[in-house]
Amino acid sequence: MKILYLGQIDPGQTARMRMRALERLGHSVRSVQTSEPWKSASWVMRQLHRRTHRGSMVEEINSTILSAARQFKPALVWADKQQFLRVETIEELRKLGARSVHFTPDPYFSLDWKRTRLMDAAICAFDALVYCKSYERKQYEALGKPVLYMPLGYCDEVHRPVVSQDARWSCAVSFLGGWEPRRERLLHDVAAAGMDVKIWGGYWEFLRDGKWTPRRHIILRQLAGKDRFRFHSDELCPVLTRAERFTPMTMRGRLRGPG
Repeated sequence: MKILYLGQIDPGQTARMRMRALERLGHSVRSVQTSEPWKSASWVMRQLHRRTHRGSMVEEINSTILSAARQFKPALVWADKQQFLRVETIEELRKLGARSVHFTPDPYFSLDWKRTRLMDAAICAFDALVYCKSYERKQYEALGKPVLYMPLGYCDEVHRPVVSQDARWSCAVSFLGGWEPRRERLLHDVAAAGMDVKIWGGYWEFLRDGKWTPRRHIILRQLAGKDRFRFHSDELCPVLTRAERFTPMTMRGRLRGPG
């Protein structure tokens, strides 16, 4: 089957792993890197376009998808976490002979900041919906579309034991994921038990100095959802700059929680 795969296909991204699974099953897969338009834009412009759901980046995502579909002529379009896909784009894909599937690895109905007005409008335009959070089953079924529960797993091309002499990877407990208050509290408790914990992920670097900025506040407020948080520094938690994100952070001993 010819499948057009829409998603963030960078190395290390789970969308790439799902795409590889389809390729390994023997399908002919072409990808559209829908995160590309955001990369060259400033943070302010990204926020503006994401909040208004319009602008050149949103236009480019939808036009690039349609252009690729016209050239590739897929039988199926797999939309992996596509918050900026328009209903009109999905309908045009159907006219081109392609069925469409919606998938997101995140909670969709449970976290408002994971949603967009565009996706709320477009989700019922898909031919089928694949979800991975069992507690959202009723919300997906209420949409009246064919649904499939697919829990998250692993990719044996990536998630496998690797022998390394690099001490950076040596630890008792590792955590991979972005900052959230509940995750910080959990890792504080693990570190308090005397475990050597290392963290990979985004926005933990804000714990380096704990300084408040408008940009940081917007990001952390969004990530925290309805949970409480405060700006603070943790000298026991040596964290990284954005450029160093893929080098592990280490947490030892009792860390002060976000309060």
